[in-house]
Amino acid sequence: MLFIRIIILIAFLIPPVFCSAEIKETGDASIEDLNKAVAVNPKNSDIYYKRGLAHAQSGDTAEAIKDFTRAIALNPGNADAYYYRGQAHSKSGQNDMAIEDFKEAIEINTDYYKAYYNRGLLYYDKGLYDNAVKDFDRAIEINPKYAFAFYHRGLAYALSGYTEKSIDDFQKACGLDL
Repeated sequence: MLFIRIIILIAFLIPPVFCSAEIKETGDASIEDLNKAVAVNPKNSDIYYKRGLAHAQSGDTAEAIKDFTRAIALNPGNADAYYYRGQAHSKSGQNDMAIEDFKEAIEINTDYYKAYYNRGLLYYDKGLYDNAVKDFDRAIEINPKYAFAFYHRGLAYALSGYTEKSIDDFQKACGLDL
């Protein structure tokens, strides 16, 4: 039993490097170029979306949120805009708003495993481990090779007292290519 507790402790103390959130590449378009594109075509949701990604990459979450919001207003069916606005809200500490954005992304695309995963992380941070496990379960169901979801589901299981399940998930996460 001591050995199992040590394994779980290690998993908590040494989170994998792969657990940081990612932002898509915007290509060669700079914010300045995208500003010019918006001036020419202010009704193009894709330009606002790409500029939102550029702002997110530069660390300007407030401007990213504004651009993703505009992209959504012009194209409410853009699951990626909701997803990345959710990430920006999360980075800004607006976790309830992030949860809502991930929920919207999932409603548009029910196979958006990264939206389930990120919403699960926020539930985990709030101590809502059952909700987190459900979202990690769905992310794994969609993408059975998603090591991030196995790792964090293992943490949620450990904090919920499911030691064997947590160890199984940690082992699965370690066995997957990252």
